[in-house]
Amino acid sequence: MSIIGKRRRILVVDDEPLVGETLALIFRRHELDAAVALSAEEAFKIIATWEPDVAFLDVMLPGMNGIEFGELLRAKYPNCQILLMSGHPMATELLERTGKPDVAKSVLPKPLDPRHFVEIARGAAPRASC
Repeated sequence: MSIIGKRRRILVVDDEPLVGETLALIFRRHELDAAVALSAEEAFKIIATWEPDVAFLDVMLPGMNGIEFGELLRAKYPNCQILLMSGHPMATELLERTGKPDVAKSVLPKPLDPRHFVEIARGAAPRASC
């Protein structure tokens, strides 16, 4: 829970429905609110009414990629913690080449132990709002 008593909100953006829904289920079982989007465009619709505290973004998304989306998300919701994730071995290099270290410092590898995702989601600094 955050310092204001609400459950932490976790946004998962991944174009693989099974990955997104599985992560959301794991977060919900650990008393975190979770929403899933299959694209950046779908995520924008969700965050219009449901602002996340933490966003797990797949780097390789259809249309707008996770790095581009993270940059826009950071501009609109600067208190939202953004974490990039990818199963693609070149994702970290893509992040480095974009010159966008303010979006995220690194890319989490997929697959990752689900407990690690929960630890990251819970360990993010509490936000008064996002």
